Amino acid sequence: MSVQTEPSSIAITLPEFSSKVLDYKPSALSGICPTKAFLCMLGLSVAFNLVLGFLAHYGGVALNWLGVNLGIVSREGIRELLLTFLEVAAVCALCAGIGTAFVLTVSRGIAAEIGMLVGIGVGLVTFLSFMLLPIIILGMGFIYCVVIGALCALITINQGVRSHCRNIGVYAGVGALSGAITYGVHILLVLLQGRDFYPIGLPLGASWLVGAIEAVLVVAVAAALSPSIVARLRYCETHSVWYDRKWKQGRIFANQEMVNAVYQAIESQSVEGLEGFASLSEETCPFLVFKARGCPKNGCDVELLATLYYREKDSQKKRLWFRILVPGTFGKEFIKSLNLQTVLPPLKKQQKPTPTSGNV
Repeated sequence: MSVQTEPSSIAITLPEFSSKVLDYKPSALSGICPTKAFLCMLGLSVAFNLVLGFLAHYGGVALNWLGVNLGIVSREGIRELLLTFLEVAAVCALCAGIGTAFVLTVSRGIAAEIGMLVGIGVGLVTFLSFMLLPIIILGMGFIYCVVIGALCALITINQGVRSHCRNIGVYAGVGALSGAITYGVHILLVLLQGRDFYPIGLPLGASWLVGAIEAVLVVAVAAALSPSIVARLRYCETHSVWYDRKWKQGRIFANQEMVNAVYQAIESQSVEGLEGFASLSEETCPFLVFKARGCPKNGCDVELLATLYYREKDSQKKRLWFRILVPGTFGKEFIKSLNLQTVLPPLKKQQKPTPTSGNV
């Protein structure tokens, strides 16, 4: 693969690794979920989500109170709000359009026809911007449900990781159950209070249909986030521990010599030739970002990742070069040779050359 970069027009070729290197790659989670881990996830998630459901219910009460005072809970309130915004948006759009057309035509000396077209465009954009506000307000309830679903997923992930569950399906199932329990607590509290049902978020009237959509949203978000986040983690079956959560990283200026040195080092499992490549300190393209993470215990395999950043048509782009697994000893030496750190230092702005003045 060849990448063309702007500043120096250097073509960098990222060589393909041999099958011996590529076949030795990070594997998916094993799918193991010990019985104790499952019971821990199930029991604690239920307990925590009962509390979360209680808090979410009264958070929804506060949100509904806000909706009542804004006049958007009832259908009549929604209609009045939309009509008010429609009137305000129309007036603002008219003023913005006339003002823009006047400025372009008189002050800038632009033809009246072009000024009017631009004015109409500005007025239309102004009108649509104002009309988006009530839509955003009406969507607050569903955003609230997404947040609740995300909290359910975080509870599930926390309990699963702590109990060493490596089964993606279990995370999805427990996440869905957590979301159902959380929304179920809201329904139970409404019924115990002897009130007509109202959705947990900002309601469009007291509608069971809106409540059903909210419940599905909470359950779906919790079930989707729980396994997707855990799938990015790695587990060491040898020592029964999770890999480091934070990658060690480093930026190195990319040229063909650097790329070839990294390629040779990984193919030969030797860091000879990697010395002398300093970390990047200024914004300069192209450059490689290396990431590495491993088991907290010594001697286990290390996961390496490299991404090339380059410029193309005034925009920065990136391309993954490799994501592989290497033996622990070589991985530790690789991290040390490239001086990979837990936190990437910020890049300085590239200094522009100062023009020198000569005697005339």
